[in-house]
Amino acid sequence: MLCKVELNKTTGITITVVNDKITQTVTMDGTAITLEVTDGTEKNTSTITQKIDSIAIKCKTFSVKADTITCSSDTDSKYESTKTLEISSGEDMSASSKGKLTLESSKAMSQTSGAALDLESTGAMALTSKDTFDAKGTTSTVTGTSKVQVSGPTIAAKADMKLDIESGGPATLKGAITNVQGNLVNLG
Repeated sequence: MLCKVELNKTTGITITVVNDKITQTVTMDGTAITLEVTDGTEKNTSTITQKIDSIAIKCKTFSVKADTITCSSDTDSKYESTKTLEISSGEDMSASSKGKLTLESSKAMSQTSGAALDLESTGAMALTSKDTFDAKGTTSTVTGTSKVQVSGPTIAAKADMKLDIESGGPATLKGAITNVQGNLVNLG
């Protein structure tokens, strides 16, 4: 093992420890403290650089294990992965924003709940698809407190067993051509 300490009025202090193929270096140059561990290849080099206003960590694998972790910032925050990004919780999880919240995916997106799933808005809510839109459930209910409106160039309502259409007030069936068909048709 080789240990070396260099003191220089211009470049500062450098402490180096060489153990077989691994080199550990601590450098304090008056503007930054740099810790580096390497085997001589860029792939296997980790670096921590601390300056007056920043700390930068560059490494192959970064791990933190603690009882409690709190991260906060006074300005913007960004978390990004060029590969898979996974966030999970063993108990409850929440995401909130005092501003706009956007979830976007350039490929398929899915949302799954092991129990009930509630989507609620205190303002208007729009569910829009540029392709087929499916809403399925063992029992499906659409309720409006003042009005429910379904519109489109073609609307089809189909039941494999029984179809009931009922109104507590006036009911109107109107069309340019109106067909009523069936093996048995009762009117009135």
